[in-house]
Amino acid sequence: MFNIEAFSSLPKGLKNSDYVDILLFLSGSKRAIRLGKNTYKIYEKMHNWCKKFKYKSKISRSGLMYISNHLLLATIVNVVDDSVFPHTYVLGCLLGYPSCCSKRIANLGENSIDQWEKELVISGNFQKDYLLINPADYLLGTSLISHVPCSCKCNKSLEIAKNSLKIIKMYKDYDCIKRWQKWL
Repeated sequence: MFNIEAFSSLPKGLKNSDYVDILLFLSGSKRAIRLGKNTYKIYEKMHNWCKKFKYKSKISRSGLMYISNHLLLATIVNVVDDSVFPHTYVLGCLLGYPSCCSKRIANLGENSIDQWEKELVISGNFQKDYLLINPADYLLGTSLISHVPCSCKCNKSLEIAKNSLKIIKMYKDYDCIKRWQKWL
C-alpha cells in the first residue's frame, strides 16, 4: 500500500528525479532506491525522514544515498554500485528495473545509457499505452518509470508505469502528486 503520508512529508529540495524513485519505492515497485547526489543538509533531512517512517538509508563515499526497508539491502546496492567489476545488470535488478531492461543496458554498456535513452525518445515509437514508459521526463521528475526501457514496447516497464499511474490517480488531489498532472 502506498504511504501518502511519507510521500507528502518528503523534504523540499530533492532532485526532481528523486521524487520518481521515491514514488516507485513507496508503491512497492522498487525494493531499494538510489538518490542522486544531494547536499549534506538534504541528506540529513532524508535520514530523519527515513527514521520517521522506519526506512533504512546508507550514504556512499561517492555521495549517493541508498534507501530500502532493510539496511542490508541498501548496503548491498551501495557495494554493487561502487564496485569496479561490470555490475550494470545486477545493479539494475537490485534497483527494481525489469530484468529485460537491465540486460539490454548491460549489453550496451553503462556508458551508453544516455545515448540509448536519447535514441528511444527521438524515435517516437512509444505508441498508445506505451507512451507511459517514455523516460524523457525522468530528470524533470514527471515520468512514471525510473529506468530506460529495453524497447518502446516493454511490457514489464508498462506494468510499472501503470502501477505508478494508478497511485497518481488515487492521490491526485495531494499537492505532492501535482507534478504528474500531465498524466491525468
